[in-house]
Amino acid sequence: MIVLGSFSILFVSYFIYSYVKNSPKIFIDRKTIRFNNKQYLTNSIKEISFSGKHSFTLSKVEGIKIQFKNGEVRYIFNLLYDNYYC
Repeated sequence: MIVLGSFSILFVSYFIYSYVKNSPKIFIDRKTIRFNNKQYLTNSIKEISFSGKHSFTLSKVEGIKIQFKNGEVRYIFNLLYDNYYC
C-alpha cells in the first residue's frame, strides 16, 4: 500500500511539473517574443511549424514548434493555450 501511495504521489508530481514547465507566459510584440523571462528577437526565428505532434508528458499532442537561429527550439502546445475541452 505504501508503494502504491508513493508511486501515485510521484506520478502526480511529474504531471504537475510537466504542465508548469510546458506552459510559460508568452508575450509577443513587433520585435520580440518572450517565454517567461527568456526573450528572443523575432528576426532570430529560423522556422515555425504550425502543425505537428510533439512530446508532452507521456504522449504526443498537437502544437507549434518555433526554431531559433541559435538552435533553441520552443513549443507552444494547443492543449495548454486553447479552450481545448470546452
